[in-house]
Amino acid sequence: MKTQLRITHLITSLKVGGAEALLVDLVSELHNDGYTNQVLYFYDGPNRLLLDKMGVKTVRISGLFRLYDPIFFLRLVKMVRVFRPNVIHASLWSANLCARVVGRLLGIPVLCAIHSNTNLAGAGNKNSRFRTAIDRVLKYWASRYVLVSSQMDSTFLPAKRTVVIQNGVRVGSVASNQKLMYSLDLRNKFVVGAVGRFCSVKNYALLLDSFALLNTKYQDTVLVLLGQGELETELKDQAKRFGIMDKVRFIHSNKAVEYYSLFDCFVMTSWEEGLSIALLEAMSFGVPPVVVKPQGVHEVIEHDTNGLLVGHHDKELIVQEIERLVVDPVLHRQIAMEAQQTIQHQFSFTKMVDCYKEQY
Repeated sequence: MKTQLRITHLITSLKVGGAEALLVDLVSELHNDGYTNQVLYFYDGPNRLLLDKMGVKTVRISGLFRLYDPIFFLRLVKMVRVFRPNVIHASLWSANLCARVVGRLLGIPVLCAIHSNTNLAGAGNKNSRFRTAIDRVLKYWASRYVLVSSQMDSTFLPAKRTVVIQNGVRVGSVASNQKLMYSLDLRNKFVVGAVGRFCSVKNYALLLDSFALLNTKYQDTVLVLLGQGELETELKDQAKRFGIMDKVRFIHSNKAVEYYSLFDCFVMTSWEEGLSIALLEAMSFGVPPVVVKPQGVHEVIEHDTNGLLVGHHDKELIVQEIERLVVDPVLHRQIAMEAQQTIQHQFSFTKMVDCYKEQY
């Protein structure tokens, strides 16, 4: 029976991020449905505490001298062998690599979830050519590849082993947190929100530049950046140079759901994304999204219906779309309603979980 399956979840990091948050939610649902789960990870983070509270076994895999040395792989193989899973479900590139090797050695089926085009040359991906070469060599070592977005590149993946399972989220129902609103001084402000790691691929430098321009026109706007990462100090310095530090809130939290209801719009300026969990969550709370999408086609957002699309990474174009939401409350309400209905009908969490169960 499927409810008796044992799943090893292998993930590179349990830090704050979309793939990590998805893992926690998926494991929680599987745990409640009777699946036995083991989570193995390489880098610690706040999501481990959430898994520990569920009673799910978590183990950090480390090497003797460094990550990915021979002792690292011996420890990883031992942990998987002792647990005796029916399936290894891997997430993020390094974990996908290790899972394929371990699965091959132990004869265990491997499902590799691919959350972004990490095997392609592009912004924020310095090792893309190396990763592409490795993926080509090992492409038949996984039983199944899951793309979280229908717009992701699958050129180097075996077509018969590749499926699309779009990310799904629970529809937001948390009321606006008045305490947070007052503590962050957001009352009577138009709040522009963004959620994600402070890394180059998210292109937060452009978001800050855009917000600085927006704030010169509308003084009662505030930017909330929810996340953490290696570029935080650099982004704060940029905010200071633009003279908007008092209008920007940098927040460390792994509970983004507590903040979405405070946002008046959600903005994504990323160079490249899969199907963003943060975007789906924001829309589920009825927050109108403004997303930069140079290709002009988005699998979730229909321009002027359930969101606003920006055709270029250009601050003036971004401000132009945000401004429409600032000055037109009717448009704001219409897009908010359509955004929430889109998630309810097309990107439900239950649908996503059922699809993963079918693949197991």
